[in-house]
Amino acid sequence: MKSTDFSFSNVKTFQSLESGAYVSDDITVSPRIKANVGFRMSAYYVQNELYLNPEPRLSLLIKTTEKISLKASYSRMAQYIHLLSNSAIALPTDLWYPTTATVGPQKSDQVALGITTFPWKGIELSSEVFGKLYYNLSEFREGAQVFATGDFGNQLTFGRGWSYGWEVFAQKSVGKLTGWVGYTLSKTVRQFDSINYGDPYPNKYDRRHDVSIVMNWALSKRLSLGGTWVFGTGNAITLAVGRYFLMDVPEEGGSIIPDYLKRNSFRMPAYHRLDVGLTVNPKKANGHSHWVFSIFNLYNRRNTFFIFYETIDNRQGVPIKFQARQVSLFPMIPSVTWNFSF
Repeated sequence: MKSTDFSFSNVKTFQSLESGAYVSDDITVSPRIKANVGFRMSAYYVQNELYLNPEPRLSLLIKTTEKISLKASYSRMAQYIHLLSNSAIALPTDLWYPTTATVGPQKSDQVALGITTFPWKGIELSSEVFGKLYYNLSEFREGAQVFATGDFGNQLTFGRGWSYGWEVFAQKSVGKLTGWVGYTLSKTVRQFDSINYGDPYPNKYDRRHDVSIVMNWALSKRLSLGGTWVFGTGNAITLAVGRYFLMDVPEEGGSIIPDYLKRNSFRMPAYHRLDVGLTVNPKKANGHSHWVFSIFNLYNRRNTFFIFYETIDNRQGVPIKFQARQVSLFPMIPSVTWNFSF
């Protein structure tokens, strides 16, 4: 079994300066129509290169009745740091890379339309649809040697992306039982001319379904029981579907080359867990204090952190059979916390 050492001692460093100025105004068009108009100018200076990006934003609120309101918004944003994900190695090695003279900033345009209603006292229901376009996204190019050089900028390719979705939210804020439920159905796609044959593919963190349920039950003046359940579609990943033997290094007996399908064509198992906690308020205390007895991941879900291939059969020193394995973190973890203020 071979081992490989990685060193970041030759990583290239950059000195940069980021600044921004922002102005906004709340405008009352009529008793039922309100607007917020904002404008931000961001600036980023690096390697004698100055990037200036106007970032306008507008939101509109229309109160159709006493219990129903409509909202719409638009915003443009610029980001001067790139998240780089490499799907060619097993470990989750996301890197952050700054904007440079040759790697421009990322930009996006987002629009959203929503409706909010309060059908009963203490009950809020809302729904929203959104769409977002991304420009100048960055990814490691095919065959990139991520750890072979300290300048990741030479290993990048650039493209675009888009995402869209629907969100629904319900909240109860009165009574002994309070909490909220949120659900998001969304899709995030990327497209690069030099990746995946130019075809669009899901982003690594594309999460088709996302659910959050938060509840708190006041058992008495001193006791309250809380719980949080979260569910999310697993990350999109690229896994080898086969391997072939290549005699590129005869003195070492050749090498095994993995064969991949399309980028991010596999999904990790869905992520979900349940956290619970009991809060106890003592009768008397100097100031205010309370105890929290909680359990993280109550049913001990083995959520996948990353997936790797393990050799399970060798023939004359050459691996010929592999099996996918998963690594999981954070099993059921109980904890006790004492919070106080004075």
